[in-house]
Amino acid sequence: MNHALLPFGVSFPTVANVFVVLDVNRPVSATHALLAALVAPYTDGDPAGLAYLELASVTRELAKASNVDHDYDAYLKTALAVLMSAVEHGAAPPASLQPIKEMTSDTNPEDHCP
Repeated sequence: MNHALLPFGVSFPTVANVFVVLDVNRPVSATHALLAALVAPYTDGDPAGLAYLELASVTRELAKASNVDHDYDAYLKTALAVLMSAVEHGAAPPASLQPIKEMTSDTNPEDHCP
């Protein structure tokens, strides 16, 4: 497992170990969300867009983090690339990007310059 996940640990050393609570008592790791979205087009059984919706939700929550490190940036860019590609190629419904759309209205006042 360590060998298989090493690229995530190297690219996203902090985020690779982060869990986000999406629903009441349902933590999802950032790594799990990204991997699930990457393999979603090739798996059966998941409702269409669920993996992408979870990745978008995890991405939204990580983007809200006030102490954004370099690897958060890399993770967010990777996640957005996966999500945009999935929608462009018809693997994910556009509605799965809703959590990302909500990011534009959820602003942190500390992020604004005077």
